[in-house]
Amino acid sequence: YTAPAVNAATSNAAIQDTVGNDAISFSANAITVTNSSTTDQTAPVLSIGAVNSSGHIVLTFSETLSSTTAPTTAFAITIGGVSVTVVSVTVNVGNTLVIVTSPLVGADQTVSIIYTDPTSGNDVNAVQDSSGNDFPSSGSAIAISASLNQSALDLTGPVFISSAVNTDGKLVLTFSETLAPIAPDKSNFTVTVDGAPVTVTSVAIVDNKIVITTSPVIGAGQTVNWNYDKPISGGGVGSIKDSLGNELFRSGNNGATVLNTSTVGRAPDVVTPPTLNPSPSPSNSASTSSTSSTTTTVGDEATEDPASTTLSDEISLNATSGTATFSDGSQIVVNGNSLKIRLKTGYVGKAAGTVIAKYLVGKKKVNYRCAVASFGRGTRIPGAKQVVPLPNGALWFEKKFYSPTKSCPLSPALKKAMLTQRITFTVKLKFNRLWPTTAKAVLPSGARLKPSTRVMKLTIGNAVTK
Repeated sequence: YTAPAVNAATSNAAIQDTVGNDAISFSANAITVTNSSTTDQTAPVLSIGAVNSSGHIVLTFSETLSSTTAPTTAFAITIGGVSVTVVSVTVNVGNTLVIVTSPLVGADQTVSIIYTDPTSGNDVNAVQDSSGNDFPSSGSAIAISASLNQSALDLTGPVFISSAVNTDGKLVLTFSETLAPIAPDKSNFTVTVDGAPVTVTSVAIVDNKIVITTSPVIGAGQTVNWNYDKPISGGGVGSIKDSLGNELFRSGNNGATVLNTSTVGRAPDVVTPPTLNPSPSPSNSASTSSTSSTTTTVGDEATEDPASTTLSDEISLNATSGTATFSDGSQIVVNGNSLKIRLKTGYVGKAAGTVIAKYLVGKKKVNYRCAVASFGRGTRIPGAKQVVPLPNGALWFEKKFYSPTKSCPLSPALKKAMLTQRITFTVKLKFNRLWPTTAKAVLPSGARLKPSTRVMKLTIGNAVTK
C-alpha cells in the first residue's frame, strides 16, 4: 500500500483513522484471513446412474439440484446401442434427475448418456445445484449397465422355439410367450412341401402357438420348410407380436427338420406276421453276437429279434422340449428340468447306462453326462401275452414301458443353451434281456438270449434368428 501525501484532512483519499491520521505505506505482508463466506461455488457431482422399474433413467447427484434444469436437447441417449428420443427431464426428490425416453428402457437393456452444458457459464437452463453452479458437460458417455437396470418392462419380442406338423396336417409354430390375439397376415408366410410352394389359406393364434393351414394340407411323411417375413411398415395385423405388442423380426425353420406327425393320406396300419429266418444252429450261433441290427417293422413299431444285440436309432426335433419316439417304441422325454428315458420292450430284465451330450457356454465347450442307474423288471410275467406265436421262439410279446427311478437333471445353463444351439443327447443302455414268462436268459428253443445294447440319439434345440 502506498499512502498519498500526508494530509490531516479527513477527506484525504487514504487509509486513516477518524481524526484524519493517514496510515503509512507498507509492503506485502503475509496475513491470516478468516473466510466466513457461505457462498457455494462447487459444481454438483454425479453419484450414480440407474433405471427404475418404470423404465425411466434416474441420475443421482451429490447435492440438491435446482428445480429449473437443462432442456431435453442437452442429452443424447442410446438404449442397447440405438438412439432414442428424450421426452422429458425433471428434477425429483432434491438431488435426482429423472429422464423419460421414447421408447422407455426395457429390462436388461444397457443405457449410454452424453450431456452437454448449453452454455459456458452458470445459467438456469442447465443441470445445476441450488446455488446455480452448473454440472459440466459429461464429455465421455455416462454408462448404465444392465446390473443397474431395474426396469420391469417387457420390451423384448417373442422368441421362436419350434415348428411341427400336427395330425391334421397343419403347421404349428411355437413361441416363448403368449402371442397377441390378432393373427399375423397370411401373406407374410411362405411354406413349401417336398420343395414345392403351397398356398397358406389361414393363420390362427392359440396361446403361444401359430397354426397355419395350407392348401393342400400337409400329408404324412412330407418334408416341410417355412419362412416368415415381418411387414416393412411394422406393427398392425401383419406382424407376430407378444401380448404387450413387442414384435418378432423374422424367422424360419432354417433348414432344421420340421417334425411331421400328420396322418393325412396315410393308409391304416396292417399288422401281419413277419417272415423270419430259421433259428440259428450251434454251428452259426456266432452270428447272433454281431453288432448289426436286424428289426422287423409292424406298423410303426419294430418287433424284437432275439438274434439282434444292438438297436441304434436317431431322431431330430426342432424344439427345446418334447417326446421323441424311436423305431422300437422307446422314448426320450425332455420336459422342464429333466430328461426321462422310457424303454419299451416285451422282454423283462434290467438296463443301465449313460446319457452324454456337448454344448457351449459362451465359447467354452461343456460335457454333459448322466449315469442311468439300473432299472426294469427282473421277475417273470406269467401271463405275458405273445401277440403272434412264432415257432422259432422269436419274440413278439406285448411291449411295456420301463423307466429309471430318477430322471437325468438338466442344468439352467444347458436349458439356456438349447434355446440357441442344436444339442445331441446320446443314450446308451446295456439291457440284460430275459424271456418274459421265465425271467431267464434262455429262449424256448434252448438258445442263449444275449444282452443287447440300445442306443438312442436325440438332437434337440433351436438356433434362433430374428
